[in-house]
Amino acid sequence: MEKYLTILNGIENDIDAANDDVDDLGVIHETLLSTADGTRSEAIARQRDQKTTQINNHIVRLRGELNAVEQMNRNTSLTPSEEATRRTRHAVLARKLMGLLDKYRQLERESQKMYRRRMEKHIRI
Repeated sequence: MEKYLTILNGIENDIDAANDDVDDLGVIHETLLSTADGTRSEAIARQRDQKTTQINNHIVRLRGELNAVEQMNRNTSLTPSEEATRRTRHAVLARKLMGLLDKYRQLERESQKMYRRRMEKHIRI
């Protein structure tokens, strides 16, 4: 059970790290939207793309890890109390990952709207 909890704590720490990456991506988007310098914008856009790839890879890996934990729970003989504990802990982490996904998607949608408004403004000028 201790090894299992260590695995779950690692997943939880990874979700927290990915959440921090999403916050960093929000700052990068804001910086990019407020930058008028073309060369600097390109560098920030590359940084944004790298952070986006990093977050996507993180999310895919976390999904795989949670699926592996779920499979491990199915294939292991457990007492009812251990099974309930594992199910509950897995559900908490799955909800936490879904919250991260929702936050990330919302950030991307809002950023796309802002970029679109910026482009429309430039076209009108």
